[in-house]
Amino acid sequence: MDGNVAAFAALPGENGAIYVLGSDGNLWLEHAQSPFVPWGQVPPPREQVDTDVSAFQPIDHDNVFVLGNNGVLVLDHSVNGKFGELPPPAELVDENVVAFQGFGTTTVAVLGTNGAL
Repeated sequence: MDGNVAAFAALPGENGAIYVLGSDGNLWLEHAQSPFVPWGQVPPPREQVDTDVSAFQPIDHDNVFVLGNNGVLVLDHSVNGKFGELPPPAELVDENVVAFQGFGTTTVAVLGTNGAL
């Protein structure tokens, strides 16, 4: 399906949509080609979501928390159901972030570089 993968997260009920973080820091939303040939070509049809990514957590097909290598956490949004515009429309969540856990698009727990949660 893909090469040089650092992390991935499947989206249940999305007919084969998978967020894939490449070892180069590029985050993609990859799609099965069809129900009959799910993962025929490598890489499959995909949309680039963001660059310079260290961690991510998808909330759904159109919203994904992205932690950049610079420690900035954003919530990226698709445009009309598609990613591909770089940088994508995003909301700044926090800066100086070490780790995070999203609970929907409006709630997220954040661990800062100062050790505060």
